[in-house]
Amino acid sequence: MFPIVHDYSSTVTNTKPNIVLMQADAGRLSAAVSLDPDRPWHRFVDDLAERRLFQPHHLSRVRQVWKQIRDYVGPRLGLPVTQPTPEGAVQLYWDTERKYLEVDVYSDGTLHWFYKDRLSGDRDGTDDERVRGVPVHLLNHVVALVS
Repeated sequence: MFPIVHDYSSTVTNTKPNIVLMQADAGRLSAAVSLDPDRPWHRFVDDLAERRLFQPHHLSRVRQVWKQIRDYVGPRLGLPVTQPTPEGAVQLYWDTERKYLEVDVYSDGTLHWFYKDRLSGDRDGTDDERVRGVPVHLLNHVVALVS
């Protein structure tokens, strides 16, 4: 059996389930609905692991950071754009018309983050320092993305 994924999610808000069709060996087709809106993102992170671009403990930390952010903000927040950085981090970022937020997760578990409100000119983040854990201050900026 192998999954065929149809992603009906959007980039900023994601309230629709991802539909996963499972094709049985005998050729029968059955459908299952995944209520996990993060499924496409988790598959991408799995691919990073399979291609050995990052160590498993590093990707585990990336998943923990995303879970903590999602748990704090709720399902209104869409999936982050996720990409490797030249410095060896995995970057999660959200970019709306008005606001931008990025979180770089490093292999040692530390984070670097940056927030910008294009309308007000407000900027915040860790500058050149890395922090341990996900600061409430960062989480409040994530909430601002969806409000």
